[in-house]
Amino acid sequence: MSNREPYSGRTRKLVVALDVGTTFSGVSYCLLDPGQVPEIKGVTRFPYQEFASADSKIPTVIWYDKNGIIKAMGAEAVKDGIQDTAEAEDWFKSEWFKLHLKPDHIRNNTSFKIPPLPPGKSIIDVFSDFLRYLYHCTETFIREHHPNGQQLWLSVRSTVEIILSHPNGWEFCQQDQMRRAAVRAELVPDLDQGYKRIHFVTEGEASLHFCISNNVNTEAMKRGGRILVIDAGGGTIDISSYGRKMEDGRQFYEELSRAECHLKGSIFVTEGAKEHLKELLKDSRFKEDLEYISECFDRTTKPRFTRADEPAYIKFGRSRDRDPNVNIHNGHLKLLGTDVAKFFDPSVKCIIDAILGHKQYLTVSTVCLVGGFAASDWLYSSVLSAVAAKGVSLCRPDSHINKVVANGAVSYFLDHRVSSRVSKFIYGVKACENYVHSNKEHVRRKSRRFSQLSGRVCIPGAFTIILPKETKVKEQQEFRYSYHVELAQSDNKLIHRDLLCYRGLMNNPKWIDEDPDHFEILCTLEADLSAMVESHKSIKGPENVPYYVLEYDIVILFGLTELAAQVAWEENGREKRGPVRIVYDAE
Repeated sequence: MSNREPYSGRTRKLVVALDVGTTFSGVSYCLLDPGQVPEIKGVTRFPYQEFASADSKIPTVIWYDKNGIIKAMGAEAVKDGIQDTAEAEDWFKSEWFKLHLKPDHIRNNTSFKIPPLPPGKSIIDVFSDFLRYLYHCTETFIREHHPNGQQLWLSVRSTVEIILSHPNGWEFCQQDQMRRAAVRAELVPDLDQGYKRIHFVTEGEASLHFCISNNVNTEAMKRGGRILVIDAGGGTIDISSYGRKMEDGRQFYEELSRAECHLKGSIFVTEGAKEHLKELLKDSRFKEDLEYISECFDRTTKPRFTRADEPAYIKFGRSRDRDPNVNIHNGHLKLLGTDVAKFFDPSVKCIIDAILGHKQYLTVSTVCLVGGFAASDWLYSSVLSAVAAKGVSLCRPDSHINKVVANGAVSYFLDHRVSSRVSKFIYGVKACENYVHSNKEHVRRKSRRFSQLSGRVCIPGAFTIILPKETKVKEQQEFRYSYHVELAQSDNKLIHRDLLCYRGLMNNPKWIDEDPDHFEILCTLEADLSAMVESHKSIKGPENVPYYVLEYDIVILFGLTELAAQVAWEENGREKRGPVRIVYDAE
């Protein structure tokens, strides 16, 4: 257990971490009582769940009817007979929907297509439905399992802190979609105070906190060794590297390289098997059973697979189900162990390459393999055999492996052990430059030049870097960009500035038109300059038109787990600041 201090707050508070996974989801929580040492607990019972256990998770599945009404969720969605009912009543199954949130730059290098969303539903609709369900299950569990549970829930429900975890590759835009889903699910009110109760953490960082708080490979951490955390889940494999450091007598971790996210999770093993079975069964009468046979492989054959030199079996039918031509006997389909191993190969290679790559330039000596996919003995042994000879220690938790992210997300909120993070891409803003006749780049773009109210001639389309790629950023470290703005008296004082992300190969892009396909508007920063205008006197331009000259900075914090910004200006020799609203594209 971690050595946490007693909670120093004055009022009771509840922290709830909702881990919506690609294939399975779970909930952990912590009741903060003044003077008491916080203890992380898990929701261990869900509706229709056959067994309750400390690492309980439920399938991330929703059934909708043809009118978009929810008919079954979680464990109920996979109970015996539900498929027959769904087919008879024309229900729509929504699964793996989390992957619809993924950013476009995270590519899928296989033929796999994410199952479509239900007709008439957006990803925010579906995500919201599942968040509401998880939250309701949490409320029911606390009411029923805690002493005075009814009164307890009533005392904390209006101030619950919500932690939402997500893959390393999800960015600020995806966080905004998740936030809107949480608001739509009525987890918090649609107000600034409600938004402040929603927090985000990457699955990699949550996994690190789990490892720390559960003393996973404590000796390596004490030695100050560099640690690679690999969260192998249903949809993604998230890779994060950390180094231990001491600050003000406390132990912290800093991110050593930009976090990685690969679409190589356990569902892609099943998809590999499905493609193999599709070809195998194409001339068999069992080809109509492809989906069911693939599901049986996913539930039993895949998690039990341990040896490539022995055959593996998919039990899907009855004793009279036979087809010797495709190795089906007595309701069992026989596969070569070497073929099953090939289904795992992309995932195994992804992890091995990451470990050896980090070993080469970060001297990583310890790797923590966590997540639901880490429970696969074949995955673990395959990776271990490849990296052990390189002097890498590979460990995986021996208990609660399915609740790593949910528990770690609560630990992140309580312990906050990561002090700096590494930027994944180049971030910056569009800029205008004063037109210079001798500047070749300006002359090339002279058709775009325009005159400001002061008569100053400018060239638009320049790009100014605010945060370079792979820069180590501390949590409260500020990044600024200075603006010079000329506003007519009648102009709107609410300004909008786009924050851009560059994902191309240039190290120092100067002009957006040099590689336009790799620039993306991350969000729009919106600030009201009315207070600043009030302290300025207008001046008259060449055409006798009065206008204001405003000098201000946009101040951005990239080092937190979510983006934050302010507007700053100088007034009477002192800096003043105002709020910046961060606006993302609507769904």
